[in-house]
Amino acid sequence: MPTRVTLLVDPADERSWAASRWLASVELSRPIALTLTMAPTQPGRRPARVALAAADLVGGDGVRAVYEAYGRRRFVLGEADESTAIADALADAQLPGFLAFAADDRKWDARLAPTSTEPLIVDGTPRRLPDLSGSPTGADAARLFDQLAP
Repeated sequence: MPTRVTLLVDPADERSWAASRWLASVELSRPIALTLTMAPTQPGRRPARVALAAADLVGGDGVRAVYEAYGRRRFVLGEADESTAIADALADAQLPGFLAFAADDRKWDARLAPTSTEPLIVDGTPRRLPDLSGSPTGADAARLFDQLAP
């Protein structure tokens, strides 16, 4: 049975992005069921709303598809304009551009998770994020995860 892992993510936070990349690497070598849950601070609300709209359209994978594409645009490619990054992320994720409407629609805010001091939940237990300096991947990422798993 896979280990259930929930990561509360903020699309505007680079540490959140690093944690998601670490866990994506862990998925390749450990049986985990990773769920990304939108828990943005104010600056991350617009892309988080779009991710929730995508989930309504295509299911739970919509959140992850938008979050990962948006994160690549912002943190890897350095795209500074949020609206452009949202539009480009939707295209990258092969999702319809009309989903960008959700960025300014506050109705989605009710579905955003509150920010938390412990953004990582492993099998129902909140965990502190480990030090992700050096962006661990592969066996290093898996070993770091193994230290946290119950």
